[in-house]
Amino acid sequence: MGVIFRILLGGILGWIASLVFDIDPKLGIIGNVSAGVMGAFIGGLIAKSIMFSKGSFDGIVHSIFIFASAVLGALVLVGTLNLMF
Repeated sequence: MGVIFRILLGGILGWIASLVFDIDPKLGIIGNVSAGVMGAFIGGLIAKSIMFSKGSFDGIVHSIFIFASAVLGALVLVGTLNLMF
């Protein structure tokens, strides 16, 4: 997954997570989108490090794993910020 895709995915997920967790007024749209982007990057980096240490997947499995970890990372970070603020 490319960097631009992670930024877009993280931004969208940060915004959706803020609506789900009802924290949009607390952090603002910029804070939510930023948290989603950072979470997507963190999730993608963790997934890549796991994949390199355990062996490489090919094709669609690789893409799904990176996508799922980026989604999870974004949602976890926004959820954590919800608990903190």
